[in-house]
Amino acid sequence: ASSFVPNRMFAFTSTRANQDRAVDLVAVDLDGTLLNSSSRVSTSTAKALAAAAASGVRIALATGKARPAAHNAVRTGSLAVSRGAPGIFLQGLVVHGFGGKLLPGEYLPSGVVQRAFSFAKENGVSLSGFLGDTAICLQMDSNLRELHERYHEPLAVELHSVEEVLAAPPVKKLLFMADPAIVTQELRPRWEHALAGVAEVTQAVPTMLEILPLGASKGKGLHQMADHMGISTKRILAIGDGENDIELFGEAGISCVMSNASDHVKSFADHVVASNDEDGVVEALERFVL
Repeated sequence: ASSFVPNRMFAFTSTRANQDRAVDLVAVDLDGTLLNSSSRVSTSTAKALAAAAASGVRIALATGKARPAAHNAVRTGSLAVSRGAPGIFLQGLVVHGFGGKLLPGEYLPSGVVQRAFSFAKENGVSLSGFLGDTAICLQMDSNLRELHERYHEPLAVELHSVEEVLAAPPVKKLLFMADPAIVTQELRPRWEHALAGVAEVTQAVPTMLEILPLGASKGKGLHQMADHMGISTKRILAIGDGENDIELFGEAGISCVMSNASDHVKSFADHVVASNDEDGVVEALERFVL
C-alpha cells in the first residue's frame, strides 16, 4: 500500500509505463513549493501526488519542518501520510527511511544552544529550539504562535531559564523569527560570523533564520534516506524553492526549482517549473513521473 494516500478519492490517469519511468522517488519541499502562499496544498497538486503514489513512485517530504508539522500541512490538501512513509525533516536532521524507520541523527553543540537562547532573552528576539517532533522556547510570543498556527509547527513549550533549556533533551535545530529586514541585516550576519566552522546557518523563508549542526542539510538527509531504502539518488526527483534546497538538488538525479525561487537558487536546479501558486509541483510530476 502507498504511504502517501488521498483522504478522498481522486480521478487521475498516468500515461507513463512503469518501465519507462526514470524516477523511483520524489523528494518535495513544503513552504514555497508544495504549499501555496496560503500554506495549503491545492486540489490539483493533491491529485497529481495521489497519481504519482498510485503509480508506484514513493513520495518523501523534504522540509525544515518537524515531522508532525509536515504531515499536518499536507492534510490541507486532503492527503494523509502514513507512519511508514519516508521523509526528511528539520533540514535533514530527522530522517525516516524504509518503513518509516527513524535513522540516526545529529544535535547542536550545547554551547551554541546556550549562546542563542541567552542572546534571544537579552534582546527580545523570538527563538524556538526543535528537539525532534517537539519544540521549546523561553517566551511565547506572536511570532512563535504564527509558527504554530500558519506554518503548522509544534507549539513550543515555555521553559523558565537557559539552564532549563540546557537540561532538556538535546536541541537539533534553532529557529529565529523576525521581520525580514532584521533577519537579513542583523541576525544572519551576526550568527554566520559567530558560528563559522561550528554550525550551519540557513534560511527557508525570509522571516526565519535557522541554525543547524555543521554539515547538516536536506541533501545529506536525502543521501542517508536513499541509502537506507536501497534507491539510487540518480532516480530521485527533487522539487524545491529555497536556499536550503540547494544541497537537495545536488544529490538528486533530476531537480526542479519553482519559478518563485531566487535566481541564485534557480542556478542550482536542472529545470524551472511554475510557481507554488501556479501548481509548479504538478508541472514537475507531469514532466518526469506521470
